[in-house]
Amino acid sequence: MSDQPLISVIVPAFNATTTIGETIASAQAQTWGHIEILVVDDGSSDHTAELVETAASRDARVNLIRQPNQGPAVARNLAISRARGDFIAPLDADDTWRPEYLARQITALRSADPACGFAYALHRVVDEMGGHLRDFPDFGCEGRVFLQHLLVNFVGNGSSALFRRDAIVEAGGYDPRSRQWGGGEDYLLQLRIAERRPVAASHDYLVHYRRRRDSLSSNALKGYRAWASAFEAATAGVAYPPYIRRWAKADAAQAAAMRLLQAGHTGQALRLCGAALGSDPAAVTTDLGKRAFNLSRRVLAKAQRRAAGPPATVVETPQAAPAASGLLQRRLARLSELDRRFPDARPSMRREPVGQGHLAGEDGRKEIDEGQGGGPIRELKIVEEFAAGRRHRE
Repeated sequence: MSDQPLISVIVPAFNATTTIGETIASAQAQTWGHIEILVVDDGSSDHTAELVETAASRDARVNLIRQPNQGPAVARNLAISRARGDFIAPLDADDTWRPEYLARQITALRSADPACGFAYALHRVVDEMGGHLRDFPDFGCEGRVFLQHLLVNFVGNGSSALFRRDAIVEAGGYDPRSRQWGGGEDYLLQLRIAERRPVAASHDYLVHYRRRRDSLSSNALKGYRAWASAFEAATAGVAYPPYIRRWAKADAAQAAAMRLLQAGHTGQALRLCGAALGSDPAAVTTDLGKRAFNLSRRVLAKAQRRAAGPPATVVETPQAAPAASGLLQRRLARLSELDRRFPDARPSMRREPVGQGHLAGEDGRKEIDEGQGGGPIRELKIVEEFAAGRRHRE
């Protein structure tokens, strides 16, 4: 174990009594043995802290940190400031990992470009009981991916990435403003690191991302607004092809609309669908056509089963996530080319200070402050060509 670098698992927890035990257990069960587990109780009013204390009394790797309720970004920053490892593995208090998660992630990260800021794995969406709902698509993005990550959040959650600690510090840590947005701190940090560094991927399904049935509609609207705020924060002062915002906005709005439709909020879903259609009619009409075709096939299959009579046993199978459409794949390929051709075209610039939760560890690790970074943003000729409509029109 001595030749294994220490990985610091950080878990922000707020009123997580029903899931925190399973989450901690999945971290304890990792085949990568050299870890510490830092759980930040974010002012919970239930028994979350007591459960963590019980786990800590049985396993010296588990540590409880308490703070008044300030949101997950501040909780994660506090954990990072206390962490001793050079690698940081965030884990949400209701998600779980497969036992080989950390081992495969660090192998992917250490086998890639030494400058890589983080490695990500794929995840399966599960219900409250851990039942498999669907698989998140593998978009195949790795290396220089900033523009691709703007178009589509190919990581998909906050528990599927292993970071180099210095990459987090360089990017400013988790942005506490995300509490006002209703989330988005994970995506924003990933974007800020991807702007500066390459990204690695393991392409294995190693994470279980829990989705609660009763939060389907509320999280849809909140998630869309959080995405929009994180996107704007990540692109402030950064040169990028202007149509990416239109494409990405349509994709995020349509995803939220589908979730609202599933929850029975037809009016809100139609309004978001209208916004998506106005932003990117080509992609939305293609996707809606595909969904209508798949729906008609399911309706026909159901009618055929009904006509044939009930089977001896009924087996419910989870629905796999659809693969990326041909249009999305073509767009990602174009942006991948741009990411490779212009890896240094968006020089890192120091944004506004991240506020509370600065990463100043007791062991004297470098603090994030206003004095780091800087430098002018150089507009690219290719961006000007995009804006003028001379390249890659859909």
